[in-house]
Amino acid sequence: MPQLRNVIHAAATLCPEKEMRPVDFIWLDIACIDQRESEPRSAAEVGRQAAIFKGAQTVFIWMTTMPSDRSEHDFGNIDWLWLEPSQHTEETLPNVITAMLGFLDVLCDPWFSSLWTLQEAYLRPDAYILSQPGRLIVYDVYGDETILALRDILVYGVNCEGFCNQRIALQPGVSIWTQIRDRINERGLIALRARNSMALLGAATLRNASVSVDRVYGIQQVFGFRLGNSSLRSEPNQTFTLQELEDQLGENLLITEPFLSQSHVFLRAVPLRDCWKMNARSVVPTKLLKLNSNRSRNYSPPCSFWVDHCRPGPHPVHWKGPTISLKRLADAFHWMVTNSEVAFLADDIDRARQHHLDVFPDITEEFHTSPEAQHEYLPKYGPIPQGERTAQFIEWLLQTYSPRSVEVLLLGVELEHGRDQNYALGLIFVEHEPGIWGRVGLCQWWMLRVRSAKRGLFEGEGPEWAAGEGVFGYVGRSGKDEAVNTIATTKEQAN
Repeated sequence: MPQLRNVIHAAATLCPEKEMRPVDFIWLDIACIDQRESEPRSAAEVGRQAAIFKGAQTVFIWMTTMPSDRSEHDFGNIDWLWLEPSQHTEETLPNVITAMLGFLDVLCDPWFSSLWTLQEAYLRPDAYILSQPGRLIVYDVYGDETILALRDILVYGVNCEGFCNQRIALQPGVSIWTQIRDRINERGLIALRARNSMALLGAATLRNASVSVDRVYGIQQVFGFRLGNSSLRSEPNQTFTLQELEDQLGENLLITEPFLSQSHVFLRAVPLRDCWKMNARSVVPTKLLKLNSNRSRNYSPPCSFWVDHCRPGPHPVHWKGPTISLKRLADAFHWMVTNSEVAFLADDIDRARQHHLDVFPDITEEFHTSPEAQHEYLPKYGPIPQGERTAQFIEWLLQTYSPRSVEVLLLGVELEHGRDQNYALGLIFVEHEPGIWGRVGLCQWWMLRVRSAKRGLFEGEGPEWAAGEGVFGYVGRSGKDEAVNTIATTKEQAN
């Protein structure tokens, strides 16, 4: 097979020592994983994907629609980036569009639509691209030949998406720019480049899977999980439904990554019982894409979640951690704006709170009358604009749920990469019944040189915070679930 010989030659060429040396092993996933269903060895290999890819000396992505070892798309030509999107004219924009459409042709390769390859891309963004004959692909960068790697494609995609977003801001509405941006997002390039595992879950819902359960098996190793029949504790011939696997994935995320597990917003209403886990209608807001799980081993999250498996039937999902009333937190930020002893500027305050609304059934009707109902960016690409708009929305939220308690659970504190500042992420949720809570959004606040009596408050300390706990949803189904499957609207409760 000449193509395989070409692959072996490429692997020898790209060895770390920069000198060709014999290749001892080639691991070809479609050949090395038994493709038959209910094959125990196949399940074991599925659970070892991270170890295999991370342990490989070199990784290749073998494209089926690139016939040549010379890239037809000029990845090195990014001259259009040197001009701001607003500076381009009717003479220069066609060249930009042509370049981006050529890039979309590259993304049409089946590799960019497969669910399993999304996981592989996350595990090894340094993978090299091979053409259909199995040869390395090169492209020109101002006269120098460069070997095409996945990271080059990701960087190019991020540049295109950023350019498109700015053009859309100049000319709102459906256009060629929205089509290009949406295709790049659908392929998961932004999530892959950001290295955000939760955003990758959202991208996974848009990928193709041959069987439904692969929607979990094909992405689990991003988090280092071995779920279902890929678990070492799984019984022989044991099978799992997609619902069971999604619950396992959600539960493991809650326990191991309480901070990240809630760093998303729901684009559609979800039942109260399911509000504890991300679903196909969730998205990670753009401002939270920098969040990742690469924290110090000594990091201790302030909150925790767990599932009570001791009781029969639906198992309650519990939460525990420091809480503060949303009103008190909002009042503290108002104090920061008006008090002269605060050391940072008002424009820092304007981005100190970032609220991302999760649309729940109990606010579906009311949300259409909210101050932010008509803004197309909410909640897909960013937070409610800071300042007066945020204050108005908080007031609307408090009035909508009154007299029920609207609290903020401190999920964690992050150090922003490359900057000497911290920010905190909080989960906004409402007590619908005594001890039964449902999330309605997120809030994020910055801690920028705060030297005042309020500093402890913004770091989750002080008398304003109280230890709280409650039930946050349920795992498992039963015939008696109707009471927790939906939330009555305020109007229905009034009746």
